[in-house]
Parts: sequence; structure tokens; C-alpha cells
Amino acid sequence: MTSFSKGNPFELVSLRQIIKEETDAKIDSTILSRLGRVIAPLFRDTFQKEPPTEKEEVNGGIRTTKHYPRYWIRPLIKLWRTVDPDFFIQIKSEYNQLELLLFI
Repeated sequence: MTSFSKGNPFELVSLRQIIKEETDAKIDSTILSRLGRVIAPLFRDTFQKEPPTEKEEVNGGIRTTKHYPRYWIRPLIKLWRTVDPDFFIQIKSEYNQLELLLFI
């Protein structure tokens, strides 16, 4: 049985929120968008419907973002981290490099 120590398993969460919980990294919106293009079709195939959307603040503006049930998305992100840990290391590295460039 899967343990859901972080939050209600039926709560809807954005990719940004679940990745931050799992990796403690801030994620660039472009990378999140690319990841979302992979995750959304998986959701459609699984549930035969569109992912729910909610409005949230992204880069200083209110955007409509797809949200997924925590019980469904969290194991996917964990599996992805296991199969391709470099993807998440790259995300964190790209963000840190960008952050460094902004302060130089």
C-alpha cells in the first residue's frame, strides 16, 4: 500500500506543486509545460476525460493549469525520478544556472 504522508491523496495538485514536494526544486514554466504535454495524455488515457483545471499564479499572472489527483500523479513523478533521475537533476541545474545569471 502506498503511503501518502504529504497531503490528502484525493486532493487535486498541479505539476509544479507535486514536483516541488518530491524534489524540493523550483521548476521553470517551459519545462513544466513540456512535462505537462506528456502527463496530460496519460491522464486522458487513464480516466477517459480531460484533466481538471484550476487557476493559479504562475510567473506573476493568473493562469489556468491542469491539476491531477495526488494519488495518481505522485507515483508517476516518483517512477519518472527512478527511471530518469537526470531529468530532475537537469531541471534543478537549469533553474540554478538561470537564477545565478539573473544575479550576476
